[in-house]
Amino acid sequence: MLNSIPSTLALCLRRGIGGYKNKWCSNITVDDTVSFRYFETELEAAMDYHERASKLYGEFYKICPNLKEVLDKLGVKY
Repeated sequence: MLNSIPSTLALCLRRGIGGYKNKWCSNITVDDTVSFRYFETELEAAMDYHERASKLYGEFYKICPNLKEVLDKLGVKY
């Protein structure tokens, strides 16, 4: 199930996730320092970005509709 996600998920979160050396990367910038984390799947990277961005940006963070749909199907609370 983790690998069967909408292909538009990466497009929606392009600034926060991407592919790198056969892995998926979640990145976020805090105080001009970029923090990278690497994952096996695009969904894991997207979920990591979502968790970190929601904590960092608080009320100003808006979840990607495609990620929201995937998390709803998986039963993940956000």
